[in-house]
Amino acid sequence: MDEIKIPLNNFDLTGFIGRIVSFESELGTGNPAPLTVIPVVEANGSTPNLYEQAVDRIPHDELVKEGKTLYFPFSSSNTGDPVLCVDGRKHYVPKSEDRERYESSTLTMSPTETVGFLVRVSGNQVIIQFAKQISGYSVTSASVQPLKQAGDFEDGMKAFIQSFISG
Repeated sequence: MDEIKIPLNNFDLTGFIGRIVSFESELGTGNPAPLTVIPVVEANGSTPNLYEQAVDRIPHDELVKEGKTLYFPFSSSNTGDPVLCVDGRKHYVPKSEDRERYESSTLTMSPTETVGFLVRVSGNQVIIQFAKQISGYSVTSASVQPLKQAGDFEDGMKAFIQSFISG
């Protein structure tokens, strides 16, 4: 999917951030705080601060005042159980290593991946893209990749964004 551009004045950015932080708290992810799962994303897709101490971060200010790009997870990771989403839905998503058995699937996820939103503010516009975060492990570093298609998540992701748009 291409970028979604929304006038900043018509988007409840604070509500959007709050709902995702609440979802992460409910999942029990993020250490020491749920904000640790909302990394700053560099131009090359790397997330060097993925596990930084995030207690004092203010994502709204990072976006609006500092011009940073942040990743906001929409889903939990893929542990083999249904993947939980911030909108309350659950999806079964094939793991990446099972891709050949699920040729009809447009999206696979490993246990180290989540699906979410790349968000940045430019001028008076909130710019949102669907993305996949790879948390990284011993041989790969953490990163975020934009997605053209979000598979079974796409309709829910669009509706979730729409729920924060006014006017």
